[in-house]
Amino acid sequence: NITDFTSNSSNMDEVMKKKLQKLDESLRHPAGSSAVDSLCEETAALSTSRKKKKKKKKKIQQNLGSQVSEQQDKEEPYPDTVVTSIEESNSSVQPFTHPDENSREWRQISRRWRSKLEKLANIDINNTNRLGNLTLVLTDEFRIAKGSDGTEVFLGLRDDGTEVAVKRMIKSNYQVLRNEEKFLRLFDSPSIVRYVDFAKDKDFGYLVLQLCEYTLEEYIQDHLPDDSAERSLVLKKLVKEVLCSLQVLHDQQTKVLHRDIKPQNVLIGRNIKGQARLADFGISRRLKQGETTLRTSIAGTRCWKAKENIHEKFNTGYKRSSDIQVGFQYLSVNSKFWMINENPNERPTVEQTLAHPFFWTDDRYNVILMTFDR
Repeated sequence: NITDFTSNSSNMDEVMKKKLQKLDESLRHPAGSSAVDSLCEETAALSTSRKKKKKKKKKIQQNLGSQVSEQQDKEEPYPDTVVTSIEESNSSVQPFTHPDENSREWRQISRRWRSKLEKLANIDINNTNRLGNLTLVLTDEFRIAKGSDGTEVFLGLRDDGTEVAVKRMIKSNYQVLRNEEKFLRLFDSPSIVRYVDFAKDKDFGYLVLQLCEYTLEEYIQDHLPDDSAERSLVLKKLVKEVLCSLQVLHDQQTKVLHRDIKPQNVLIGRNIKGQARLADFGISRRLKQGETTLRTSIAGTRCWKAKENIHEKFNTGYKRSSDIQVGFQYLSVNSKFWMINENPNERPTVEQTLAHPFFWTDDRYNVILMTFDR
C-alpha cells in the first residue's frame, strides 16, 4: 500500500547516499574499473527499482481512482431513483380540496334557503365570487332581499361551512354600512342579528351577517297559526322578543337609538319558530352621557315614524320612546295602545313594558293568586 511504499523509498534514499559516498572514495582512490562498473550497475539497479516503485504507486492510485469511480457508477442510479420516486409520488397527490373540487363545506341549518344553499355548495367554482373566506354568487337566483337605496342581500357560505347573509351596498352609501358594522360590534346578544365579517372591493362594501329565515312582515303575513288562541300566543311572543331587542339597545351602557324600526328590519331566526331579532342599524345613533333626546335631520322610513317625528324636517328630536311607539304599531296586541301613546313622555320604558301583566307567565299568575289567598 501507499504507506509501505513511502517507507521503502526512505530506506532506498539511505542506501543511495552510501553508494554515492563509496563512489566518491573510489574516484579519490581508484581500485580499477571493475569497482566503478559494479557501483554504476548498483546505481542503475537502484534507479530502475525506484522507477518501478513510482509506477507501482501510480498504478495503486489509478486502482483507487478506478474503485472510487466504480463506486460512483454504482451509486449514480440512487439519486435518479429518488427523483423518479418523488415525481411518481407527486403525480398521485391530489390538491388539498374536497373529493369534488366544486363541492364546499356546508353546515346545514336553514330550512327556507336549503335548496339554494345546496346549489351554492356544489356550483362550479368558476361561476362563484370569492370574498376573503367567503363564497357567493351575485345573481338574482341567490339574492334574498333588495332595498330601495340599491342595497342587496345575497346568500353566502364561509369556508368553515357557515351559512351567512351578505349585505352589499354601493360605495356612495359606504358610510351607512360602516355605521351599521360599528353598532353590530357593540352587541353580543341573541336579540340582535349577529355580525360575522366585513369586506370591500373597488365598487361595493359587504357586511356579512347571521342568516335568518323571514322578516317579521313575511312571518305575520304567511306563517301565523290559523287558530286565534295560538295566534295570540305567537304575537305575544314576538312582542316580547322585540322588546328584549330594544332593551339591549336602550341599556344605560349602550344607549342606542335604532331610528328605523319596521317589520322588514325585524328578522326571524333559524326556523319558523325562531327568535325575533333586530337588524339594520345603518342610521342608528348613540346618545351621549346624560342625553335623553338626539336632535338630527329627519331619519327613518315613511309610514314608520313616531308621531313626534312625522312633521319635523330639521332638528328632529329622537328618544328611546320613539323606538317603542314605532316598534309596536304593526303588532295587534291588547297592550299596544299603551306603548304607542301619542305623547312620548307618557310611553313606558322597555323595562316597564316587560313588567306589564300582559307578559306574565302562568306561573307568575299562580304565585300572585296564592299570595292573595293567604
